[in-house]
Amino acid sequence: MPDETAQGLDSLRPIDSPVVDFEIDCGELVPGHRVVLTGLSDNGRSRSDLTSREQEMACQTVSLEYALIPGVRPDEVVEGFDEEFMLLAGYHADVELPWTTAGFSGVGPSGIDLFDGGERTNGTLGPWPVPDGARRLTFVLRRPPSSRVDPHTPVAGTLDVDLVERVAEWAEAS
Repeated sequence: MPDETAQGLDSLRPIDSPVVDFEIDCGELVPGHRVVLTGLSDNGRSRSDLTSREQEMACQTVSLEYALIPGVRPDEVVEGFDEEFMLLAGYHADVELPWTTAGFSGVGPSGIDLFDGGERTNGTLGPWPVPDGARRLTFVLRRPPSSRVDPHTPVAGTLDVDLVERVAEWAEAS
């Protein structure tokens, strides 16, 4: 799949707003389901680094939103193993992060809607810290593990989000 560029939908937002809307079809990263990245959502400011320690400085946080199309039906899910439908991601910003994240090689927090089938099942990756002054965020997306026996999660591609220009670019891994 060639690289795709999506223009932010709301160019009237102030530059310091971290929310960027886009719709980028990444293809079938999850067997039987296309993954469509739909934007960054605003999670507000936080001192939490998702550990038991609170950080000294509050930081803006965002989540990367996505959809699985078609939606995941309940009969597709192996009881007790829904990870095969959850994307994984590493994260980096163009300025130093206020606290550590999983980086490019690890994975951060994620969540997914109930498996009700239908047109789409929504998922989210994050929240991630957005340091003051950040202009570019990079997410390295990984395919979900195929089973508990095979936890391997190959890199699917990279999403670069320009917070100033309000554009997002997807590059599929080679």
